[in-house]
Amino acid sequence: AFDLLHMLALELTGKIDEAAKEYTEIVNNSQMNLGILYRYFEFCIKYERQTELSKMADRLNASTVPEHKALAPFFRAEELLLREKKDEALSLLETAKTDQPDFAFRAAILFSKNGMLDQALSRYLALVDNYPEKQMVFANIAEVYLAKGMKTQALSYAKRCWETNPDDELGQFIYAQVLTANGQYQDAERVLKIPNRKVELPDEVGKLWSDIMLHCVQEDLAKGLFSRALERAKHYLIFFPEDSTFQEFKARAEQEFRKKPSNSERTKQESAGLYGGKPETL
Repeated sequence: AFDLLHMLALELTGKIDEAAKEYTEIVNNSQMNLGILYRYFEFCIKYERQTELSKMADRLNASTVPEHKALAPFFRAEELLLREKKDEALSLLETAKTDQPDFAFRAAILFSKNGMLDQALSRYLALVDNYPEKQMVFANIAEVYLAKGMKTQALSYAKRCWETNPDDELGQFIYAQVLTANGQYQDAERVLKIPNRKVELPDEVGKLWSDIMLHCVQEDLAKGLFSRALERAKHYLIFFPEDSTFQEFKARAEQEFRKKPSNSERTKQESAGLYGGKPETL
């Protein structure tokens, strides 16, 4: 434990070469503990330690311990990626098999990033029952299915991702993203749960919400739901006050809403339940 803390101190102070040397010793002293070995794997990837990856791949490949030998292709593939031999690396990973979920998850990510969606999907699906971070697996499966144009399956796994923790931003984003792709903008807005006060929005969340709100307000205006359109436009302008499209939406909704609404308009407004209720798909 002391050695690991010392290594982390070296890393934090930018002494990466020294940290790499000490980390290698930690792996050796741990008798190739699989948990420590994976953290070493992450370290080598993070700092692009081509030499260490190559040496560990050789060592693992020569091992008589099946669990260790199975990890050799994963280290070799990362080395090949650093040498800009992507096709060779991905080909090697296609035949690599391991019971260690962290390594399998990393391979799935690489397949997904490089457009090998079927390979990524098969790895992710195999991890559903034994990967500790299930929400992340569900999220990635949903995104792969969405990329494949399989919206029903994407919606199923996005919902499972969200249900893992409905208040978690990852689940909210993934589910809202798939609902949006499915044209379910009202549901997506409710799931995303953007507050009515200015907070920092990640770029991808802001972009998704903009798309959702554009469709929602356009639909409100088309249906004559001016109160709801006005509320949404004001909400959006809290975050993007310079957006001319939503400024126009707000002005139009205000102008129409100043007119005395009919009873049917009131009924529509009251039944709409802008921020109440649950999405139909939930």
